Amino acid sequence: MEVTVSKWTPKHDGNLVGFGDVIVNNTVEIRGCALRKGKEGNLWVSVPSRKYDKDGESKWIGHVGFPSNDHYRAFQEEAIKALTAQDNDQRFSNDDDMPF
Repeated sequence: MEVTVSKWTPKHDGNLVGFGDVIVNNTVEIRGCALRKGKEGNLWVSVPSRKYDKDGESKWIGHVGFPSNDHYRAFQEEAIKALTAQDNDQRFSNDDDMPF
């Protein structure tokens, strides 16, 4: 799976690193993907979604689905690579060294 970025907007706020529009296999553009960073340093990409209520509980459903978990994992891996390449922030570094 090939993922490229057509637009990148950094937005370092809480676990949010930024927003990007990604193109999958030169055929489909998914606009407004959010690159996020967890407490353990793990990165993930959330696709645009909408909120709905079920049994009095708020839930979210993505506008983009994947036919299998393998497809989802492949998308995550390639989208993270493509989006982090757009962001020159040192938040992606695992080094504890001071930059100066």
